[in-house]
Amino acid sequence: MAQTVYIDPDAIGTPDGTSWTDAWLTQAAAIADLPDPFIEDVTFECRASSGTKDTTAVTISGLNTSTHTLTIHGFDGTYILSLVQGDFWNLTRDGVNTTNVTIDGILFEKSSVTANYATILNITDFRNGTVEVKNSYFNGGDSGTTYRGRPFITIFDVTHSGVFSFHDNIVYNVPAAPSVASAHFHVFVGTLNAANIYNNTFIGGYNLLYNNAGDFANWVLVNNIFTCSNAVGETVSGSSDYNSTTLGTATGGGNDRVSQTFSFVGGDDYHLVVGDTGAIGHGIGPSADANVAVTDIDGDARSGATADIGADEFVAAGAGNPWYQYMQEKLAAGM
Repeated sequence: MAQTVYIDPDAIGTPDGTSWTDAWLTQAAAIADLPDPFIEDVTFECRASSGTKDTTAVTISGLNTSTHTLTIHGFDGTYILSLVQGDFWNLTRDGVNTTNVTIDGILFEKSSVTANYATILNITDFRNGTVEVKNSYFNGGDSGTTYRGRPFITIFDVTHSGVFSFHDNIVYNVPAAPSVASAHFHVFVGTLNAANIYNNTFIGGYNLLYNNAGDFANWVLVNNIFTCSNAVGETVSGSSDYNSTTLGTATGGGNDRVSQTFSFVGGDDYHLVVGDTGAIGHGIGPSADANVAVTDIDGDARSGATADIGADEFVAAGAGNPWYQYMQEKLAAGM
């Protein structure tokens, strides 16, 4: 069995999640209504039909999904749900059981950065579960150098058998104060059993990785673009490869590309364009590495032994893909 729950801050009916008309107004309200433990798979279908952003902080704490999964899907083919806050999305597990969560196609935004270490997504102690984040945009809200940022993901106290997968995401406008703690990923206390970081585009920041009483030994980074200003920052798994960066060093893989220049659409749009030499055609494809997704952030196909590096598999003119076209309009409007 599976349950579908609808979320739309612009819904006008009775908020109970049973339809788009009667959708919950926030993810937080929908989560509060979930059974614990789960009795079936649950999918949140999320949108903002008139553009209202969900600004209520989300916390999943102590949720036991056991063999089931909570999937949060943020794009319905026409509208996207935007989440806006400081420390916004918190996933915690305080017991001994499983937490399985998939986040797919959400626009995470920070309205502003006014302090150090303002996190968008916290993942704490998900035990032996699986957490997957894919096809999403993370707007850090500040590309300057005033604040030390972890405006992206913090992994805390996860010395368990859980698996973390992060792929086909674009992360940008990340604060880049000259500090090793100004990074895209932070690990605080713990070692993940496995972390697969594939086909992402990381823009800005001082370092890519930072650890405090933890490590990145089991983190496999493949097919990622990163343009942070200082360094990768930490030692990762020896299986990491095919990463491309503006820096003089990458992850140590034999097919890494360093001191590269990338050609993007421009502004806050980090899709690749014709003439790019840093990413197009330089990555490993799904037939050669099963962890490479067969579609990119837009849903465009990847195939064969070779792929583009980063979240975007280049397709001329976007091939009419609705997610691509929608985000082109949002980015052009300065979302």
